[in-house]
Amino acid sequence: PLDVAAIAHFAAAEDARSRVSSCCGPQPLDTLAPPLRSKVLLRNIVLSELWDPTTTEEQMRGWADAGWFSLRDFEDWLPLRKKWPVYDTDEFFNTTLRTESPVLLLNGDIDAQTPLWSAIHEQSSAHGAGGATLLTWPDAVHYTALNTPVKGGGEPCSLTTIVAFLSNPHDEAAWKNPDCRQRLLGIDFRGDPSLNQELWGTP
Repeated sequence: PLDVAAIAHFAAAEDARSRVSSCCGPQPLDTLAPPLRSKVLLRNIVLSELWDPTTTEEQMRGWADAGWFSLRDFEDWLPLRKKWPVYDTDEFFNTTLRTESPVLLLNGDIDAQTPLWSAIHEQSSAHGAGGATLLTWPDAVHYTALNTPVKGGGEPCSLTTIVAFLSNPHDEAAWKNPDCRQRLLGIDFRGDPSLNQELWGTP
C-alpha cells in the first residue's frame, strides 16, 4: 500500500516533475531539455527509416500492455504514418559507419534506452581512423553528456570528455581518462529528502 501511495503521489506531482531536469536537479525552468529534442525530427526519422508499415494498432496496444511501464507516447504514430511525407533512404541507409576520422562512443552501463550491448555492437561495426573507442560510464543512464555528475559540482564528466576529444582526438590521455572520472558520483538511492517529499510524498 505504501508503494502504491508513493507512485500515485509521483503521478500527480506534475508540477514538481516538470521542474526536475534529468541532469541538474530542480530548476525554475528546464531550459536544457527543449533544444536537445525534436518530436518532428524524431518522427521523421523513425517513420521514414525504422517503422514497420505492417504494424497494427492491436500490436501497439499489446506492446504497451506487456511493459512494466508504458506512457503510450506512440499512439499517434500509426495514423501519422499513413499521411507522413516519408523520405526515400539513400545509399548509406542500414550500412556500417566508415570514416577517416577518429570515432568515440559513450554509453552508460545502466542505460535502459540504449543498452551497453548496443554500443558494443556499434563499436565493433564502425570503421574509423584507428577503429572506434567506446568509453563506458559507471552508474550512468541515458545521455551521458549530461548524466555523469561529479563530486564538488562542475561540468558533467562525459561532456568534459567530449570537449577534450573534439579539441584533440590524438591526445588520448586527455579524453580517455580525464581527472573527473575519479570524481564521478555514484547512484544515491536515498535521494534528496525535500525533493523526495515533493515527488513521492515521503522523505
